[in-house]
Amino acid sequence: MIKFVDLPGDPYGITYDGKSMICRVKDKDLHVIACDDYRITTIPNTVMRCHSYVATHADKILYTNPEENKVFCCLFNGTRIWEFHDKTVLKTPQGITVDDQGNVFVVGRSSCNVLVISPDGKQYKQILNRKDGILGPFSIFCDNFRKQLLVTNQSPAAHLYDITYFRN
Repeated sequence: MIKFVDLPGDPYGITYDGKSMICRVKDKDLHVIACDDYRITTIPNTVMRCHSYVATHADKILYTNPEENKVFCCLFNGTRIWEFHDKTVLKTPQGITVDDQGNVFVVGRSSCNVLVISPDGKQYKQILNRKDGILGPFSIFCDNFRKQLLVTNQSPAAHLYDITYFRN
């Protein structure tokens, strides 16, 4: 069965948390679409323009704001948990994904890199850059089962990287 859902604007960026779809709508708040009855609710204080991507982990929603070079983490009620902003390392953040440990991976389209941000938003590390083939990246996906990152670039090539975790 195919179901069409009317949204109040152009959708851009979507994720699924196991029971709902969370969708970015241009110039509007994030929209949560319940998959059981297609009820739509909005998440306050999340208005973004286009080219913003969204991901979810546990009870948190993560999304990018490319115009302000920011990454946000909030609860489903709109309460902001943390905000990441450092133009020296992340410019025009777009694609965003989360691993099963809550680490946030985000691509910087203008900075041509991939950052990993800690679950609390306080630490980060650049893990990929131009030398690794990252050129104008715009989307990213974390395969938690295979422990791999898929990064799509402006060029027709997509790159697949293995994730290795180091413990202190």
